[in-house]
Amino acid sequence: MEYIAEPKNPYQVSLQETVTDVLDYWDSRRGNLFAPNWGQFKLDELPPQAVPWCSVLDVKHEPLDFVFRFWGSGRAQVLGQEVTGKSLTSVVDSNIAKSTFDQNVMTMEQRVPLFFDTVAAPEYGDKVSYGVLRLPLSSDGTNVDKIFTISFNPDVRDQLHSVFGTVPAFGLSGPKKLDEN
Repeated sequence: MEYIAEPKNPYQVSLQETVTDVLDYWDSRRGNLFAPNWGQFKLDELPPQAVPWCSVLDVKHEPLDFVFRFWGSGRAQVLGQEVTGKSLTSVVDSNIAKSTFDQNVMTMEQRVPLFFDTVAAPEYGDKVSYGVLRLPLSSDGTNVDKIFTISFNPDVRDQLHSVFGTVPAFGLSGPKKLDEN
């Protein structure tokens, strides 16, 4: 799968209202710092429709890696897996993992919110365009130690299921790949 993500300043692009609400909340929590800390940024204070489409990654050093602290249920359905507690590089298609890894490094190094205008182009099927907002979090006011992500794209949810080969799961058994019985 071809996977392209172009970074943009989220304050200069048109965002879904729910994503704008999350960005505004992040801004309100950081005060004079470049980013709020995890204790100030509370998932239960976000718009309820946003939380299933969010994730939080812990930044690990030596070697650099990102580990999922939280993985929303909507994301689990689309990608067909629950990844809380797992390393980013161990959970998704290699092109997506590399792009996502690079996006998180960019967010960590630049220490600013970044919006990634993303295109996923499967080998077979139509391209899907969607947005991903990444927000740095810092416990010491200097270094990024967590990255909050929201990928709220209700208008292309069905297409994303198609790209990732998953179908929505409404029962207790969780998400399924299209080729599962």
